[in-house]
Amino acid sequence: MPLSNLTHPHGGFIVNDTIIVEVDVFASKHEAADVDSHQDARTVNNQGMKDDGNATEFCFDQVAMTLLKKLEDDNDPPSMSIIDFEDILSNNYVTIVGALIVPASLESTAKELLVKHPDIGTGNSPFQYMNQMAFIFLCCALKSMGTTRSTEVTETLILKWQDAVRCALHSGFKIDILKDHLELVTYAYLAILAKKSLESKALKAIDVKIYAKRNRLNALKAQRADMYKKMKTELWKTSEAAAKNFPGETYSYFSI
Repeated sequence: MPLSNLTHPHGGFIVNDTIIVEVDVFASKHEAADVDSHQDARTVNNQGMKDDGNATEFCFDQVAMTLLKKLEDDNDPPSMSIIDFEDILSNNYVTIVGALIVPASLESTAKELLVKHPDIGTGNSPFQYMNQMAFIFLCCALKSMGTTRSTEVTETLILKWQDAVRCALHSGFKIDILKDHLELVTYAYLAILAKKSLESKALKAIDVKIYAKRNRLNALKAQRADMYKKMKTELWKTSEAAAKNFPGETYSYFSI
């Protein structure tokens, strides 16, 4: 519609010099999540710091609760693909562990898992494709946990490990104990995050102020000592020496 028609006084669109425009906006879940993530990235960085435009404020609890809430959200079935662990699944060779076919790169991890939890797949048909892939993703997550240093852990990694655990749970594997392990990993990660947050600009700014105040206090102490030294003349010293002859509150002749 031409703008001239919209603004024409007899077009019916303008009422009391006002045009009301209604807009319907649709966004997919993933798009909305991306927007939320982008918004969070502008306000809270990965050191648990919040930038309000004026000063950097420590908000560890906000970051921690957001991550823990993501871990508790189990409403939607997890979605995983080989791309999520392409660095581990780059080897094309396969091997058989128990009744399962796994990539050769996961052989030792799969064996350790089945030794520690021999009944992990009880009630499952290990030859079903979905169960097979769920087991592989689970082994990928476990191997990734075992090779990632604590200082290298990120929220993205934790959420990827969570998806692998959830995928296995949805496939019927008995791995509730791994959920507890992942929760411990998350809290350990948050502890490192909290420690890093102590190096924030806001706290460093306070440290600078403390350092300046301490220097000022030391300067005043030195000034006081110098003033005291100058005030303590020979007459002062003589008077102090005389005062020592009268340890009591009187000046009794017999106390000397």
